[in-house]
Amino acid sequence: EVQKETVFGDKDLTYEVRRLKEFQRYEFWASASTSVGEGSSSTKVSQSPLSRVPARIAGFSGKVVGVAGATLSLSCHAVGLPAPSRIWRGPTGAPLSSDFRILSEYNLVLGPLNSELAGNYTCNAE
Repeated sequence: EVQKETVFGDKDLTYEVRRLKEFQRYEFWASASTSVGEGSSSTKVSQSPLSRVPARIAGFSGKVVGVAGATLSLSCHAVGLPAPSRIWRGPTGAPLSSDFRILSEYNLVLGPLNSELAGNYTCNAE
């Protein structure tokens, strides 16, 4: 039987479906619902699970803006079989040093924010 699991993070909602049959085609989509009713569905995507999956970041890139003195948490949800390793890179493209705080789920915590922390931060899965 297909096992569904909802995993909560800081701000991200992840939905994992486990025990799927290899090579069988499944369709996935999402919609939001409130007490008023259900909204429009997302575009359907279809996927056939494999026993080995290349490492990938399961998320969307985007611009995050914070105010001086605040703290930001950037998530890094990676998928793959075998489980991938993850590494955060800073604005120069170099791996971040141990001066940065990376939580157990690979969320990068930046703060208190100042102009020296501004730039593009990237999480890579290998």
